[in-house]
Amino acid sequence: MNREETRMYESVVILRPSLGDPEIQQFSDAYTARLEQGGSTIIKVDKWGKRKLAYEVKGERKGVYLCFSFRGKGAVIQPLQSANRIHDMILKSMTLRIEKTSHDTAPSSEVEEPTSVVV
Repeated sequence: MNREETRMYESVVILRPSLGDPEIQQFSDAYTARLEQGGSTIIKVDKWGKRKLAYEVKGERKGVYLCFSFRGKGAVIQPLQSANRIHDMILKSMTLRIEKTSHDTAPSSEVEEPTSVVV
């Protein structure tokens, strides 16, 4: 049996600005539950709030930003992205794999910043 390594990911989701706080919380809870059902561990959920978009997306100029940090296997990403594409509350979403850094081995003056890779 091949055991896939778990990695760190961040998923940023932009929701429609017309949603109220209860709907945003319900979406956040459902999203974290979907990640946990796929075997992921939620590290952090950040609610960045309503922000102006750089360009119009699906007829909207603003969106509500949520950022989910989690540790999981790569197999959870594809079903997550597929669900995001068809969800009517979501304007845009992106999931990034967070690469390991050399924090443990480098002197403090030479520590590299974490890098992200688009999945």
